[in-house]
Amino acid sequence: MFRLLLVCACLVGALGASGATVNIALLPTATESLVNFHKEGYHMFHGEMTVGTPPQKMRVVFETASGLTYVPSLKCEDPACLIRHRYDSAASSTYKANGTPFDIGYGQNTSGFLSTDTVSIAGLSIKSQTFGEATSEWNQYALKFPNDGLVGLGFSSTATEKTPTPLDSMVSEGLIPRRQFGIWLNESGGELTLGGVNQQRFSGHLTTVDLVTPNTSWAFKTGRINVGNLRLCDDGCYAFMVTGTPYFLVSYESAKTINNRLGAKEVFTTGFYVLDCTTLYKLPTLTIRIAGREFNMSPYDYTIINNFPGGLQMCASGILGSPYMKGSMFSLGTLFMQKFYALYDMDANTIGFADSVSNTPANTKGFADSVSNTLSLS
Repeated sequence: MFRLLLVCACLVGALGASGATVNIALLPTATESLVNFHKEGYHMFHGEMTVGTPPQKMRVVFETASGLTYVPSLKCEDPACLIRHRYDSAASSTYKANGTPFDIGYGQNTSGFLSTDTVSIAGLSIKSQTFGEATSEWNQYALKFPNDGLVGLGFSSTATEKTPTPLDSMVSEGLIPRRQFGIWLNESGGELTLGGVNQQRFSGHLTTVDLVTPNTSWAFKTGRINVGNLRLCDDGCYAFMVTGTPYFLVSYESAKTINNRLGAKEVFTTGFYVLDCTTLYKLPTLTIRIAGREFNMSPYDYTIINNFPGGLQMCASGILGSPYMKGSMFSLGTLFMQKFYALYDMDANTIGFADSVSNTPANTKGFADSVSNTLSLS
């Protein structure tokens, strides 16, 4: 159900900023359009990139919790690989062998070896990008998702051999001005802006907060979190930004406490809760305090309507229990980013948020139908 690769705050590392030899003030940003895949309880925002010469197209998820980019290799014969576009190094005139093995757990369950080739994202062509060729994928959910591979928008300090990320390479090759990217999401899709932000996609000013583990992960300290009158994290939570899942991931204990307050029922698997679609409007506001500002989400913002064959719908809580979250750890997924624009700044080691514009809560469309045609919660 989930593609989760969390880099915990206990990891340490350092990454020096790369510098281009051109005037960065003259370099533009670049934008990649994203598609919102939402089917039968599975959710993912994905875009495209190409690998090799001539270019081989790949559908990819842009994952902030991963430092390594990878695509399926032609050498992979697992079921998850056979239904995807696979990279053929022998067909590329710009391929360079590397061979260093990689192995990613944390829900990705992917392994293989490193290779180097030309990689193009958002119209920007990186001449020499090292990435993973996946020769084995044993994630049980991989067959449900449309993406072929993953582009790592995390820090290179967490990648195999500290491999430079595509963002690092774009700066070092003089393609973008800085190691920044902005993410804007909505019900139908969104966009990823490389090298800066799209100021037309948010209103007001960006509220920025320092990362708690610079050059390691997109983790920061929040203030108190409220679900109505339920108070959490009085001393603050450690929040991770994760683009590979829609959910707010919390510990099993916190998920139970919050969802009991919402009147949700645990079903299917530990930590997953469903709600009565007809009473969503009665649920409390979720408030997250970041750098002195309150970010408020209505029940339509933090819940998900899942559509199933036969016109059935099920309303799921967006607050999910996860074995990767302990104590005051808390992750913010794409549900949060469908309400708030996010700026990730590797050079400043900060992350910023602002109100998205031209945006609609993900559950507004189709909600009226869900009232009379929902799966039973009993």
